[in-house]
Amino acid sequence: MKKGGMAKMMRSMKGMMPPGFPGR
Repeated sequence: MKKGGMAKMMRSMKGMMPPGFPGR
């Protein structure tokens, strides 16, 4: 997996995940 792809996925997931989800 590419670094850029991972960062993009994290951003997308953060938007869908609840505010209590541990994410950076």
